[in-house]
Amino acid sequence: MNTRPTALICGGAASVFEDIEAAKKLFQPSAIFAINNILADIPDVDHFISMHPMKMPGWLKKRRENGFLVDPKDYWTAKDKTPPKGFEFKTIPNTRGGSGMLAVFVARYLGYKSVLAGIPMTVVGAHYHNTRPWAECLHYRIVWERNESIRHDVRSMSGWTREWLGFPDEEWLAI
Repeated sequence: MNTRPTALICGGAASVFEDIEAAKKLFQPSAIFAINNILADIPDVDHFISMHPMKMPGWLKKRRENGFLVDPKDYWTAKDKTPPKGFEFKTIPNTRGGSGMLAVFVARYLGYKSVLAGIPMTVVGAHYHNTRPWAECLHYRIVWERNESIRHDVRSMSGWTREWLGFPDEEWLAI
């Protein structure tokens, strides 16, 4: 059986490190996608995605300070965002569903199905780097629900996205 490559998309929720560890016990990711802050805190990153590209140089600096010297292969943002000077960003149309949804669409564009780690889209336990509630996720959920087509090729390790998209079981991982 020829399975589609599977990307592990890593967000910034409080559950991200636990989700990454659990996902890697289920499957070997074909690629690792990092969203926003997590760029600085995980060693292996193939693709970086953000709706906040101007913050990327700071995250990249912290990444190097943390001893991670290999940079991502590429950087992605939405077409309507302004990348920082000195960095080449690839772009796709703005999905309006936050950086997590943008990452899902970049992964699709690159030919991957995706497993979300640290993207539960919940108000509580919102970010590992900031413990304030993240009420904005409720607005993004509406956009996610309008993108019903992602339910075929995206699964999640935790939270609302796990409930809505499903868990990456063996049967789904084999397709």
